[in-house]
Amino acid sequence: GALFGEAFISSFMTDAAGRLSDARTKEDHKAGLAVAVGYALRQAPAMGRLKQGAMLLCSLATGPSSHVAEWSVHALKGVCETYAADFRPFVGGCLGAASNFILATPSPSVRGAQAIARLSVAMLAALTAVREVPAGSKAATTITAMVGRCQVLLSAACGIGAPPLDAHGAGMVPALQSEVLLFERQLLVAPPQLLPVAI
Repeated sequence: GALFGEAFISSFMTDAAGRLSDARTKEDHKAGLAVAVGYALRQAPAMGRLKQGAMLLCSLATGPSSHVAEWSVHALKGVCETYAADFRPFVGGCLGAASNFILATPSPSVRGAQAIARLSVAMLAALTAVREVPAGSKAATTITAMVGRCQVLLSAACGIGAPPLDAHGAGMVPALQSEVLLFERQLLVAPPQLLPVAI
């Protein structure tokens, strides 16, 4: 967009995709490129570019490097917030990528869990941004299932962020508590036909 220009961003996205697929690129460089891809997508919203960028970031989030995956999840969260309802077609891919990241061995760090929690809140907002989805429709059923998966992801992230049972002090880390509250607030304003019965 206005800051870089379309030609620059298109060239950058092509170059970044090449560098990210190159096995010789160092992890820190890949993590930085993931953040930069997310920033570029937020600066110049375009649906064609969004598909390319979302797929690229999701593939990084499922890669072997937890460091790169964590920053890819951070980038996806920012992109999801920027595109809002337009991001809905890509939520399924994000749910899969985030699930792979949180189930990886070894488990993500608490910081990684916070990234998952933030992405869960952003995906919930994107899924429930359009209120005119008819109750009982195929679209409503699909969205309802994804909302439930967002809640499962958030719960898993909170499990990572909770202290061991024998630890002194109660509850999860404050940053995760904040995301839980944001998630619950989003549920309160969401169209009821898009929410699972159990919520």
